[in-house]
Amino acid sequence: MAEPSPDRRSAPRVFISHSSLDKVAYANPLVELLRAEGVDPWIDSDDIPLGDDFVVSIFKGIRDISAFVVIVTENIERSAYVPEEISNAAVRRIHDRSRIVIPILVKGAEPPDPFIALNPIHISFPADLPGAAKRIADRLFNRKEAVTIAPPPAYAGAPLHMLPNLQPTDVRVFVMLCEQLLQPEVQTDIWDLSLLLKRGDEVGLGLDAVNIALQALEGAGYVDNLITEQGTIMPLGGHLTYAGLEEYLSHYESNQYRDAKAAALHVLLNKPAIYVDAIAAATGFPLLIIEHIIEGLRRARAIDVSDDGYSVRPRATLERIAAEFEGPKPGAGP
Repeated sequence: MAEPSPDRRSAPRVFISHSSLDKVAYANPLVELLRAEGVDPWIDSDDIPLGDDFVVSIFKGIRDISAFVVIVTENIERSAYVPEEISNAAVRRIHDRSRIVIPILVKGAEPPDPFIALNPIHISFPADLPGAAKRIADRLFNRKEAVTIAPPPAYAGAPLHMLPNLQPTDVRVFVMLCEQLLQPEVQTDIWDLSLLLKRGDEVGLGLDAVNIALQALEGAGYVDNLITEQGTIMPLGGHLTYAGLEEYLSHYESNQYRDAKAAALHVLLNKPAIYVDAIAAATGFPLLIIEHIIEGLRRARAIDVSDDGYSVRPRATLERIAAEFEGPKPGAGP
């Protein structure tokens, strides 16, 4: 931490805009931390002499500062002064582009409209203020922050099998969607948006990225029947297509897919009429994979779908398919 400046007159002056409701938790601690960094903070309770006009003094303070810092919480909307302070600082910045404006966004707060294009400081708790104060001081004293080489985001880590006409982010969302549906407890092929967004947030993909990816996946035929609420464009859920699941299983779960096929075929050869959930229970593989295998066999005309379950048609066709997964028997010729 930098040594405090011995002379406040030579220190850069910073106006601290804040709601009175945030004074104790955020503004006052930030003032002390900035002073310890050699910065001269301007805050209404300390810098407006008794009897002076409050508004005039605030605008004069904004005029004479080196930087404007606004602590943005949900409380600023109820403040009588913060919106005016923001407007005044924004106007002054239009006339002087060198003027420094730093929003501190607390707990995911949105930046004020005039400052939406500025690089903010994000904090969640008062305990994060020391780091914020240091960054402000570094900016004022033109000290370069130490650059930390962060690891790549989680969504960029695992290798991808790229799909035609899709971007890497689209494929990441597709993989996350399939992983969600293949959880043992899931009994449907309709994915849930809230779970998808939670997983996306964990790997650094926001709502907009997920939404764009879902639209691209629908256009490519990997998902369909996107469920949306009236007046919204963000799908709340949707259906994974046969082609989509085939693509995922073939490239990301190829070993499990092959084993599941062999196990399902074994059950069908020994029990010509059986329900799909019973096949899943007998093999121990996820229901969605077994349903997919059964649909593939139906499309190959190896089985009929009947009221009794799934019956073999004709048996020789199914035996031939099963043989492809079992491979040559020991001692057999080529």
